[in-house]
Amino acid sequence: MAAKSRWKILSKALKEKTVSDEYTTKRSFQSYNILMTEKLDEDDLGCWHTVSLPHSHRNKKKSNIETIVNNESQIIENRTETPCNKRTLESDIENGCEPNESENLESPSSRSRNETVSVLIRLLKPSVNITQLMGFNNTGNVCVWPSEECLALYLATLYQPGSFTGRVLEVGGGQTCLAGLIFASLHPQSRVVLTDGNEDSVANLKAICAKNSELSVESGLYRWTQETNAEVSPEQYDIILCADCLFFDEGREQLITSMNKLTKKGRKVFVMAPERAGTMRKFISLAKKYFSIEMKEDYDPEVTRKHAALLSDPTYDPDIHFPKLVIMTKTST
Repeated sequence: MAAKSRWKILSKALKEKTVSDEYTTKRSFQSYNILMTEKLDEDDLGCWHTVSLPHSHRNKKKSNIETIVNNESQIIENRTETPCNKRTLESDIENGCEPNESENLESPSSRSRNETVSVLIRLLKPSVNITQLMGFNNTGNVCVWPSEECLALYLATLYQPGSFTGRVLEVGGGQTCLAGLIFASLHPQSRVVLTDGNEDSVANLKAICAKNSELSVESGLYRWTQETNAEVSPEQYDIILCADCLFFDEGREQLITSMNKLTKKGRKVFVMAPERAGTMRKFISLAKKYFSIEMKEDYDPEVTRKHAALLSDPTYDPDIHFPKLVIMTKTST
């Protein structure tokens, strides 16, 4: 039955060049719904949205952080944990903490960074054609995956806003590279490069960069399975970001080799991904050749809370739905 349904979708896609909601399989778990979103206008390719950090991540009330930035953009932190605030707009109102008008969602060009951290993204309309089916991995055009959401949330509380001035590269970021985009919004003096290996994703990233023109972001096609990538500078980066790119056995070693080549010694790679039948463990085992590894499951209190609540849901499978954080520090020369 499942195979018959897949062929029906494929047949429809080849004939009509699109896949309607009638035939697409709805994923039972799509997001932890912690980031705040507002739907804006549509165009021929998709729908634009404003995505904002929840209140506790915006104003750094989660922890007191002392940050030292040396001339190579290395960050040293001292944290003192304080109680977290509620994260959603609805819960703020319920607790008598209705936000000010200045905190409402608005376009990045008109907001104050100290009050709201928000970016504009475009989610592409679902469509399938023969080029996509036979071409480079198209999973990044399906949706914003939970790993991307969780990585964005973690990065929001990692450094004091505005303190990071180094170079950042996101690889395999799909149609939005949301984690890298939000990092650029938090750190306007940084230089952030957003990449994916799919041409449609990269075309969308270029449009997103144009919409968020006040940010220091650029985009390009990057495939770690290729020896050369003309659109991405081969120079080394202070931070590399990677969300949910570990599930293919093919290309795993090339991904690690690329990360090693592109990361400055002593700097970080932040990987967010679910276990996915042992694929994360295989990645970590290979990465130990070049990096020291730290893995975290409790990296954000709201993600932890929602994950615990979902464990009783039979449609929620932690092995494929719950992203874990891998912090890799380059040790090789």
